[in-house]
Amino acid sequence: MKGERTILTLLVHLRTEKQYCEEHAAFVEKQWRDLRQTNALLSDEEFDAWRRRRRSEVEAHWFWPPWRYNDIVGYVRVYYDGGQRIVADAYLPKKRISRQLKRKAFHCCRRIGEGRVKRADNEGLRAAVTAAVEVAFRDLAGRRPPLRLEYDPDLIECLDIARLVPLSAA
Repeated sequence: MKGERTILTLLVHLRTEKQYCEEHAAFVEKQWRDLRQTNALLSDEEFDAWRRRRRSEVEAHWFWPPWRYNDIVGYVRVYYDGGQRIVADAYLPKKRISRQLKRKAFHCCRRIGEGRVKRADNEGLRAAVTAAVEVAFRDLAGRRPPLRLEYDPDLIECLDIARLVPLSAA
């Protein structure tokens, strides 16, 4: 649409960073248990000594990429529509969401948040952006599987939205 201005883009994750780290820790422990079973001839003391010496070398093979970039399943685009609204659209995969998303091809699945611009100053615009993002946050959390929007309310407080949005149109 003519006059659209993107204000911010937020990442959508399948899991929280804490859940991701817990799953990774469980995976590493399982790998150590499996390795212990394959080295059954070693005594517990010998295996523990070997584990301490070779820990970083062995665990390097079980590395998972960092959460923020590995667990992205989509994004939310928050933009000014050229009229009196701040809109949030979700861009998610066309097919089902899985942990092993190979090609991250996203399409706009639907509008999931909207905020009305009541005042054409920074406070009014921030209120509209916050309203749109909070609706998007709740919408994504209610999906199956539940999705997590990486959102920090302080981010919106730092934005000078009035510079991004033409005040005469708002």
